[in-house]
Amino acid sequence: MGEDKPAPLLAVKLLFRCKGRFVDLPHVLEAVSLFLDSVVELPLHVACKRGSLQLLDRLWASSEVFVKNITESDEECDEREENDHENESFTLRKFLRTDRHYTQYQVTNSLVVAIDSKNLEMVKWLVDKFQGYIVRSEVVSEACIVGSVEMLRVFYENDISSLAENARVEGVGVRVEWGPKNLKKAVACGHSDVAWWL
Repeated sequence: MGEDKPAPLLAVKLLFRCKGRFVDLPHVLEAVSLFLDSVVELPLHVACKRGSLQLLDRLWASSEVFVKNITESDEECDEREENDHENESFTLRKFLRTDRHYTQYQVTNSLVVAIDSKNLEMVKWLVDKFQGYIVRSEVVSEACIVGSVEMLRVFYENDISSLAENARVEGVGVRVEWGPKNLKKAVACGHSDVAWWL
């Protein structure tokens, strides 16, 4: 599935509006916007602290360019990586959707930020975009501490942990690490509704 590219920055649109030669060259506006848009270089969990789903959408769309084509052979990937090292500067957003370990780290920290700010829509956004990852026990505990049955319900509705291995579809759902500590946290924080729900 192709993602929508981030919209060009308003300043870039205004600048190029009076330049008639660029009207039929939208890729120029996109390239200049991406070059000037430093906000897309924020780590995901830092972007989550700003509380803006539009910002997360922009960051997500800007990382699309780094998603590898799964139909490439290993040799083509190796050759492209060598060329990438010569032609590109370092950027964290390259790893947001290409490195499972970095992504898992960002998913965990971002969910904690979203839960702490009690932003249910952000939790839903993260679970939707990062299908196939793990909702760690500390994330579930954080939802218990803040007393959010709604967030726990989002995790439960997307949880594939109880499915047999052969019934799972790669990249669909999340694995949630439920545990006894979650119930203890809810009780310790006085959230009886969460305790009953668990």
